[in-house]
Amino acid sequence: MIPMGIAPPFGAKIPQYTGWNPSDKGANITLSNLNLTAANVTAAGIVRSSVGKSSGKWYWEVTADTADNSAMLIADSVA
Repeated sequence: MIPMGIAPPFGAKIPQYTGWNPSDKGANITLSNLNLTAANVTAAGIVRSSVGKSSGKWYWEVTADTADNSAMLIADSVA
């Protein structure tokens, strides 16, 4: 990671980080940890990322704290 205030070398790719979108989530979803943690304690819910991707190869991680009736899905922008 490049420290703030220091320009990256010419042509260097800067990593793009994302989180959960607080404007695109169900009412029963609670976001915390700078929108990196989503919690749902009452019923089924949905929350989308703040950055979408349409092509290329991308990596992401998800950690489920509990496995009680849990499901994690990938959806398109109109899902």
